[in-house]
Amino acid sequence: MNTTLIVTFNAQFAPRITAIRRAVFTGEQGIDTAKDFDGQDPRAVHALVMVADGYVGTGRMLADGHIGRLAVLAPHRGKGLGARLVRALGEEARRKGLAFTWARKNRHRGFTNAWDLPPAAKPTWRSASPTCLWSGYCNSTHVRHLGS
Repeated sequence: MNTTLIVTFNAQFAPRITAIRRAVFTGEQGIDTAKDFDGQDPRAVHALVMVADGYVGTGRMLADGHIGRLAVLAPHRGKGLGARLVRALGEEARRKGLAFTWARKNRHRGFTNAWDLPPAAKPTWRSASPTCLWSGYCNSTHVRHLGS
């Protein structure tokens, strides 16, 4: 059984969010912890995915609709949990009245096509940049590319 929760970065959930992000971003990808934990977490909305053996994935959404810091522990990848995080944060954006959400997807970090986007919405990479910007309107599954 998988459960996706929308939470805040509080005493109950911050340790779980921190553990997942440190395992993925610092442990696997070598990202500096100070860069990952940029001070925006207390003001962000977070999603956590829980499976039978605990919390295994997280992501956050800033007040401007930016979805980021998506991480799923290695043994649980390839099961659609990243897409669940994005959908949950998108639903929260809709509930909050945001017109759209947006994200940067980094092809060097996995998740390149794992967000369950419609085939026409798959990002195309700009040749000079490892990052693709996309935005998803909160009232549909349509995704359009920003900048290219």
